[in-house]
Amino acid sequence: MRGPAVVGAALAALGLGTGAAAGAPLTLVQQSGIVHQVLRGDRSVAWVRCLSPSGPSQVWSRPYATKRSVQLTSLGSAGCDTIRLAGLRANTLVATVLGSDGLRRVSSFRLPAATETQLDKETSDAAARTIVAADAYGPLVAWVREQTIGGARVAEVVTADTRRPTQSTVILRQTLLGDVVRVTGVWRDGSGNVAWREVLRTGGSYAYGTGRERLILRRTDGTTRVLSDVSGPVHIAGADLERDRAVWSLVRDDSTAAWVYERELASGAKRLVRVARTAAQPGVRPGFDVPLPRLSGPRLVWRERTRLANRAFSDGVQSVFLPDGRVRSVLRTADRRDQRLYVGPPDVLGAIAVWPQVTFAGPGGWRGGYAGLASARATTRILTAGAS
Repeated sequence: MRGPAVVGAALAALGLGTGAAAGAPLTLVQQSGIVHQVLRGDRSVAWVRCLSPSGPSQVWSRPYATKRSVQLTSLGSAGCDTIRLAGLRANTLVATVLGSDGLRRVSSFRLPAATETQLDKETSDAAARTIVAADAYGPLVAWVREQTIGGARVAEVVTADTRRPTQSTVILRQTLLGDVVRVTGVWRDGSGNVAWREVLRTGGSYAYGTGRERLILRRTDGTTRVLSDVSGPVHIAGADLERDRAVWSLVRDDSTAAWVYERELASGAKRLVRVARTAAQPGVRPGFDVPLPRLSGPRLVWRERTRLANRAFSDGVQSVFLPDGRVRSVLRTADRRDQRLYVGPPDVLGAIAVWPQVTFAGPGGWRGGYAGLASARATTRILTAGAS
């Protein structure tokens, strides 16, 4: 585990400054509007800014070298969070974008000009292709799409390398069986491992039916392993993947708890890392509002929001150095009963985490503090601190 002096040196080397103690978050950017998504790359930070809960969405970046925030003016979309960031390394940003034609695409963007290379796009033809989810690790991208092939609706997990964008590989083709089977999430690492979330519906609404959900790993040799298998009121909220380990979080319909797990890929050993809290509101999750684990090497971070005894709230960011299992509070901040504060999901690279913190000018209720979508005027700070 890195000590305070090492973390402070790392912050200075990245151009983040050392004006506060290593344990005190530093403000990188302050803007009006709402931010739910931030990615920390090795050369810059990128985020999606919603000017209001109804949009539009903008993408901004802050290179470490210049310390200036730059809007990627060629990368925008109507609506809030209609752009989903998938990965950021070197000068390449990968994202899914909802276009003005109503069709979503998976693309890589070369910074700072945001020159676009399209990897895949939805269609309105007989195939009716739709993009479901995407993730990137460096230049390696994976995404989930659904389309009609030979009269049958299928889900596919596709991989590609942004350095060879015209080449892609389908590593899974799953018949949807009349919408009984869905593939709803994907994650990949730098070694070629890919994981996806599969939902088997037996009744009720799609998001929270009484079916079964599985997190499935496909190794580089083509073999698969089930990392997590849950059913009933339990759901796989989020996951992440590295060469040596996978992490994921589980939530229940009938509980404010969330369970964060780790599995070592070589030995298969599984352990419970943390029983987290969500201050859950029925019908809201999953989204940006539950613990969504993010992994970088042995360091893991996630967001927690807890309701206190006096009906106020505590919001913050937790981290753990997985080899010793010690959970540390990177950020813990108080919110009022009327919920004017929203701390978004953190991202981590190396020993440094980054996350958004939204403050609403008026009462936000659960739409503000829990989901970050209150109608009151908002200001966002992008914060960073050592993760362990």
